[in-house]
Amino acid sequence: MRRFFAFFILAAVLCGLTSGHAGASSPAPVVTDNAGDHNYEGNTARPVRSYLMAGNGSFMTRVEYTGDRITVESYNETGQILSQQDLAVELPLFGGFYSGDQYNFFVFGQENPEEDDGREVIRVVRYTKDWRRLDDARLTGANTVTPFHAGSLCMVQCGDMLYIRTSHKMYQNPSDGLNHQANLTFCVQISTMEVTDRHTAVSRFGFGYVSHSFNQFLALRDTTLLAADHGDAYPRAVVLSRCARPGGEETFSGYADMVEVLPICGETGDNRTGLSLGGLAATSSAYLVAGCSVAQNEESAFDGVRNIFVTSTPAQNFTQSATELRWITSFEDSQPAGASNPYLVKLGEDRLLLLWEAQEELQFGFLDGSGKLVGNIYHGSGRLSDCQPVILEGSVWWYCTAKSGPVFYRLDPKTGGLECLNGSVSVTLDPNGGTVSPSMVSVTYGASYGPLPDPVRLDYAFAGWYLDQGGTKLRVTEDTQVTIGRDHTLYAQWTPAPHTHDYKADVTPPSCTEGGYTTYTCTLCGHSYRDTYTPALGHSLGPAVCKQEPTCTDPGLQERACIRCGHSQPETIAPLGHAYDQGIVAQEPTCTSPGTTVYTCTRCGIRETQAISPLPHQYGELVTPPTCTEEGYTTHTCSVCGNSYVDCYVNPRGHSWDKGRVTTPPTPAKPGVKTYVCTRCNENRTESIGPWPNPFVDVEEGRYYYTPVLWAVYAGVASGIDRTHFMPEQTCTRGQVVTFLWRAKGCPAPESAQCPFLDVTPKRYYYDAVLWAAEQGITAGVDATHFNPEGVVTRGQLVTFLWRAGGCPAVSGRNPFVDVTQDRFYYDAVLWAAARGITLGIDATHFMPNRSCTRGQVATFLFRESEG
Repeated sequence: MRRFFAFFILAAVLCGLTSGHAGASSPAPVVTDNAGDHNYEGNTARPVRSYLMAGNGSFMTRVEYTGDRITVESYNETGQILSQQDLAVELPLFGGFYSGDQYNFFVFGQENPEEDDGREVIRVVRYTKDWRRLDDARLTGANTVTPFHAGSLCMVQCGDMLYIRTSHKMYQNPSDGLNHQANLTFCVQISTMEVTDRHTAVSRFGFGYVSHSFNQFLALRDTTLLAADHGDAYPRAVVLSRCARPGGEETFSGYADMVEVLPICGETGDNRTGLSLGGLAATSSAYLVAGCSVAQNEESAFDGVRNIFVTSTPAQNFTQSATELRWITSFEDSQPAGASNPYLVKLGEDRLLLLWEAQEELQFGFLDGSGKLVGNIYHGSGRLSDCQPVILEGSVWWYCTAKSGPVFYRLDPKTGGLECLNGSVSVTLDPNGGTVSPSMVSVTYGASYGPLPDPVRLDYAFAGWYLDQGGTKLRVTEDTQVTIGRDHTLYAQWTPAPHTHDYKADVTPPSCTEGGYTTYTCTLCGHSYRDTYTPALGHSLGPAVCKQEPTCTDPGLQERACIRCGHSQPETIAPLGHAYDQGIVAQEPTCTSPGTTVYTCTRCGIRETQAISPLPHQYGELVTPPTCTEEGYTTHTCSVCGNSYVDCYVNPRGHSWDKGRVTTPPTPAKPGVKTYVCTRCNENRTESIGPWPNPFVDVEEGRYYYTPVLWAVYAGVASGIDRTHFMPEQTCTRGQVVTFLWRAKGCPAPESAQCPFLDVTPKRYYYDAVLWAAEQGITAGVDATHFNPEGVVTRGQLVTFLWRAGGCPAVSGRNPFVDVTQDRFYYDAVLWAAARGITLGIDATHFMPNRSCTRGQVATFLFRESEG
């Protein structure tokens, strides 16, 4: 850390004891030493002494306890002190300061070694914003031997109530004879300055009792009071407490919710925890606690490297299991020191700033409302102290001292830019008609100016440095304290001192490069001037001597020496350039890549390559004819390298539609569909068709087969007996049924040219249909060589044909028909047809599988099957 502290050590050395300052109107800042006091690596925290707040009539106000007094200093936005006053320390122990909404508050305390319940142990003093003391509130006894012992103090205001949380050494415990330490909480009604509630007893859990509480924080979210404690005993953890009662009331008593957001390893009561607590904040959705700690596990060394942590407890799920622990840094044991105790600064509802010191620099980052790091970690040159950073006009401000006045820091939360005020200050020395060297010095704010050079001016005596040109009251000496925190100018003052010069001449002869002259110097005052100038002689160079021969690429060097002064004048010899041979072809060109020729310099052997242009491609042609929808084209492909391109595009041919067939018959309720197939590519298109006229006198509307018959006729599945008769009650033959089914499937061409049935000849209308049905496994014939096309088809056979044409789908469920037994070939087909609604049986329990099928029934079964 030696380099890190260099600035502050310099400030301390220069400052020393407080001395004179530049003028009564600009008081000298009080010198203190608070750099690094935010750390409490010695296990326990201590009350904060340094505070910064918005000014009352100025930009900002410094409030600091200095041991025998409280100093209040106002500053402008450049860090220049404007005013200073001292306030009384009313009791021997200082607890803390709080800038409330309308008033300022100080807390003092004193020892109570006799354990006297009537003795005042803590006093809360109220001041106006212009520092007039008004009144106080006093806490007596309070189970307290020493207030603020081994801890700090934090205050927060809610309405007319001021809440204070600190620590204390308690009365002697009768059971073990020891004076134990714990947290202490009480509240004061501001308007009356009366203590209205307090928790000072052992194990008083009204607002999160923690035994051995080494640091305390308070925060407020609307009217929800929150507290954070660094505990090493009961419990041994970083503890987050939420008050059961809303803020603003005269009491906070009630059983608080407590979450151990970071348990601490080790034995109960061991003061060594390897942890320190740095901040508490509430966002819109969570409660955040920040600090630094070693890894809290069984292998932890309490003096090991510390890293920054942030815990996040959801406001709506205030439990340890919902709490998340995030490590912001990851320093290892090989990196000494690790991170310091951090500060947590709330910038907005869900944006926070986290600052700490590490690796001899200031580091900081920005958090979202859940405590997650947003973006990168920033690095800057600066220090932290026990002054909590505050928000002033949109920027984050704090100050440090190192046996000096305050050095202010301003951090811009929008850009992450860090500015230091009142650190090193540049002072320009204006000789006011004379000469001075150096003309600028660097000083440290809060320290003394130190030795300053004396200027010289003819016929005048130096009368001192001043902060204004004509002044007699703002003189600056080497002991004067620097009270201006920005760059400024000191002006020389003179008194007349005329005399007659006595000059002595000194001749400087000319040289090769410099002219000659005569210098006249006054032997009385040292004033001098030059006269009688002669020009420089110039060099007289001898013959050239080669120092380095030139090469093909590098120039040579020769030198010529001056015969008078010996000055050596270098001269460059131009490079020779390469002498290349005729070249050798190193790589023959192809149609995809160029070739190369290599040329070699005959002097230095360097090689240079030149490209040979690629050979032309050897293309072949492949014609892709157009289709109905895709255009045709010609692909040209190189037979050597495979390179290809396409041209000679031909427009698509368009579809060639057939005459079409009815695929969905119209009904009285909805139109039907007619499907056309392209004869070239088998693409389909459909069109809507209107209701069909009924040509048959024996097909009456209302009959179950009315629509199926018209569908069969107009779909090309069946035709009438003649133009006006369909004969729906006439029985169907096996050849007719197979033909109807074949047509309903679109008349697919059979793959086989050989028919296995002797009774099916090529001239019969059902020939192709029977071949197709046999190939598809729809029928196997009455035996291996006979189909019996003229035989009457039964209801069982018909549904079996349909079931097989549908791929023999699996069936399940109850069999409703008593005349359909499981051992019959049509069992699955009948159940499938019943489930599909193709047939419902003759009645609810009979299917009549052996009854012959009529033409109307066949058309109906086919129609129902086609509709799914």
